[in-house]
Amino acid sequence: MVNAVCAPSGLDWQGINWSRVNQQVKRLQARIVKATKDGRHGKVKALQWLLTHSFSGKALAVKRVTMNRGKHTPGVDDEIWKTPKAKANAIASLKRRGYKSLPLRRIHIPKKNGKTRPLGIPTMKDRAMHEYSGESVPLIPGESVPPFPGETVPLLPGQICC
Repeated sequence: MVNAVCAPSGLDWQGINWSRVNQQVKRLQARIVKATKDGRHGKVKALQWLLTHSFSGKALAVKRVTMNRGKHTPGVDDEIWKTPKAKANAIASLKRRGYKSLPLRRIHIPKKNGKTRPLGIPTMKDRAMHEYSGESVPLIPGESVPPFPGETVPLLPGQICC
């Protein structure tokens, strides 16, 4: 189970080979960038499909969601993926077919002028689906081509436009 990267039936969070998962996702992202540079849009679409349907993509999405600063903040469903079993179940539950996001949990945070502003907090599953669907796939360091054709490249911290 230690070397398994495809989704085994008895999925174990601690048994996932994270270096291999990261390697597979980076490799697919690099292939997407190369195909985009070459203008092979059919290949880009096929590689995007592979990335968004792979176990590695799902596992990395759940890991990113459960390892960031907002990992202790539940959405409207009051669900948090803390235990390894909950994280493994989350990987198994990420399916694009029939997915419908839940409403945001609204809280109001104070501003400097004494007023408040609304803040929407998505559920853990919605955050993971956002990562998994490729909407927030990061660029490969050193590459200036976005992984999805037709999208603009966001500026990284410290970069200047023009």
